[in-house]
Amino acid sequence: YWRAKGWPSFCHPTTGDDGGSIAVVDLSGRKKTLTEPFASAQGLAWSPGGEIWFTATPVGSNRALYETSTSGGARLKVRIPGNLMLQDISRDGKFLVTRDSLRNEMVALAKGDTKERPLTWLDWSLPSNMSADGKMVFAVDPNDPRNILAQPIDGGTPTALTHFTDKEIQDFSVSPDASRMAITRTTRVSDVVLIKGRGRLPLRLGDL
Repeated sequence: YWRAKGWPSFCHPTTGDDGGSIAVVDLSGRKKTLTEPFASAQGLAWSPGGEIWFTATPVGSNRALYETSTSGGARLKVRIPGNLMLQDISRDGKFLVTRDSLRNEMVALAKGDTKERPLTWLDWSLPSNMSADGKMVFAVDPNDPRNILAQPIDGGTPTALTHFTDKEIQDFSVSPDASRMAITRTTRVSDVVLIKGRGRLPLRLGDL
């Protein structure tokens, strides 16, 4: 299908970040973006019917299986507990999909304790700040990177400190008295640049 319709690709605007959109680039180098940006997008393939299938998620990190076409739009097809990754689609329409299990743990050693306490919630806890009294840690919500949670070190239930509905938290800092926060929020933008040089590039789509 790629020879007739183009080469499907991810548009990842930030190095080291798998967030981005799905696009198709024809053999003349013209790009058409097919979807809105996703927080995470990995694994895509043409199906025998001419659709592009891929695994992605609009928020968080647990990818689901989506389908799009050269007309654009993204349609959710399969979502399960966990993180899906589309590896390939056979010519007879069989899907090779893996369920990736990634986990980042958070532990704390409070004053007077002799043993670390597990503070992990969900599967991707990344502490960023600690309260001045050492009783609370603050982190971006692993299930909704638009917001910030406060986690008691004694193992209590995390509490949402913000309730944003757009953009993602890039960085933040809590004041010493825990009464204010400075927050950097970001919006993902995707783009593809075609560079034309005087010499022959090492690889062109038409050579594949």
